[in-house]
Amino acid sequence: MYLIHTTMKKTLLKGKHVAFLLGSISLFAFMACCSPKKQEPEPIVKPIVDPAFVPGEEETESNIITFVTEKPIGSTLALSFELNEEGKDNPDLYFTRMQGLGDFSEVEKRGRRYWLFTITEPVIKIKGAIERLDLSIPTDVNLEKLEESNRIKSIVVSPTIYLKSLIYNNDDEEPTLGYVNVSKAPNLAYLLVPNGKLNKLDVTQNKKLVSLYCGNNGLTELDLSQNALLKALVVSNNVLKRLDVHHMTALSILECAKCGLTELDLTDNEKLSFIDVRGNALTTLDVRNKPSLAAVEASDNKLKMVYFGKHNFLTNLDVSNNNLSLLDLSGLSALTYLECYRNELSKLNLSHSSKLCYVTCFENKIQGKAMNDMMRSLPTSEQEAKIAVFNPMTKSECNVCLKSDVAEATRRNWTCYQVAKPFEASFFFARHGAVYEGK
Repeated sequence: MYLIHTTMKKTLLKGKHVAFLLGSISLFAFMACCSPKKQEPEPIVKPIVDPAFVPGEEETESNIITFVTEKPIGSTLALSFELNEEGKDNPDLYFTRMQGLGDFSEVEKRGRRYWLFTITEPVIKIKGAIERLDLSIPTDVNLEKLEESNRIKSIVVSPTIYLKSLIYNNDDEEPTLGYVNVSKAPNLAYLLVPNGKLNKLDVTQNKKLVSLYCGNNGLTELDLSQNALLKALVVSNNVLKRLDVHHMTALSILECAKCGLTELDLTDNEKLSFIDVRGNALTTLDVRNKPSLAAVEASDNKLKMVYFGKHNFLTNLDVSNNNLSLLDLSGLSALTYLECYRNELSKLNLSHSSKLCYVTCFENKIQGKAMNDMMRSLPTSEQEAKIAVFNPMTKSECNVCLKSDVAEATRRNWTCYQVAKPFEASFFFARHGAVYEGK
């Protein structure tokens, strides 16, 4: 087994030589003067190793991936990997346990092979033409969920042209991953490192990235200027405050919820199919010229205006808890689920969405003729549809729904609901609602 040695031993030996030389000089001076002198204290020789040093950063040899685990020696670590075709034919590029991994067993589940190793050192090094590495694997022989995962603290990749996919997702435990360096993997296409405690992530050298998942970390900035090929970008729950995606013309999935954003320009992202911008401070959202759009999650912002175009595939729309006074749904023919509660709406036309079956519009300002018009605009549903129109639990409710309005909805096979129980993030009819008969 090949072991990587640090320079600490050499550093300490060097310190001893310095101390010995200074001691010899002091002794010579004392003998020459034949009188005792106060000996100067030996200088402190500081080690040259940076206390913030991350194992793997010292690596100069190619095709080595170094990672550190918090798990104790003797416990199990599981991983899944695939080799590049060159690595299957060239012995020099075979998968090799260089450090930190002992005995292992191999299992297969759902058509994929997994390796379960005994940990011999916390610093682990593997080598080879590794094309895909997944460190998120549960660690029992049946690959069922355990109480503890691999508990990875850091991942460093040495120069390699082979690595295309790197995955570590620890979503069920206290976060452990605090450092990732993939700057020397220029062909990396998929990087999934969510649910950690990363405060920085450099992907400027990974120009071939098509998927980046780094949500639920501690990132305060993220330079994506070199990642024009991204198709999926998930950065939710990071305090970014600014996100520039204008150059990502192939972007299909964008999740940037709870990032502190005050603006977001999506003008050039015409291939977007899913957008999640919940929990920011956006005042406008323009999703026109996006024909593939299927879902928009934009609740809990400060939206005053949302601009839609013609979206034949948009089925899910959530713009609840904003400042909207107008909501034009005329281009949303496929809309099925609409959440627009807690806004400033005084009217709502639902006639253009023939597939609609789920609406929450309580805590608005719809009343009188506008309420009756909204009920008349409901599409006749083949299945029982639901609309939540009133919240008696808050003084901010300005909707007024009469029994005659409820009757209009009933004729179209819609059941009217009111809020019956408090809720936090999301309203569910079965959990928080009760049938409403009207005023």
